[in-house]
Amino acid sequence: MKDRRGLTLVELVVAITIMGLSVPVLLTLFAFVAKPSAQTDSIIRCTELAHALMDQVTSKWYDELTAKDVNGDWSVIGPDTGETGSSLYDDVDDYNGFSEALTGNLAGFTRTVVVQYAAVSGMVVVADTSRTNNYKLITVTVTGPGGGSAQVVNLATTANNQQAT
Repeated sequence: MKDRRGLTLVELVVAITIMGLSVPVLLTLFAFVAKPSAQTDSIIRCTELAHALMDQVTSKWYDELTAKDVNGDWSVIGPDTGETGSSLYDDVDDYNGFSEALTGNLAGFTRTVVVQYAAVSGMVVVADTSRTNNYKLITVTVTGPGGGSAQVVNLATTANNQQAT
């Protein structure tokens, strides 16, 4: 019998046909895998940005007042007179209502902050309007391009007023 080397024309056509049919399927599968990966990256970036802002917020005093007033209340939630930007905020509740759209290589990301007084009972934390509570519930939300988002929640206590100035 003759030693056969190489491919016949029929074998070559069959191989090309199989490759032609399988490449589009593989590319479609790759697209389905790549899209969730990009969204996961966006969510991770949102989480990093949320934690960075939360660190900034919780580095501030618990309250403008160093102790409750004569009525047993802490100050009203929100920026105080003259605090027109985050660089002027000096306590955590000044960030209530803070919102920013990031620019540059972070364009498309937005960060918002909500601060509320909170009541704590055992392991349950609920938002409360009473200014006599010694807790503030801080919620930072970051939304990224393409719909990914992350939310970080923290509970500030009067211990924040023990920091050095």
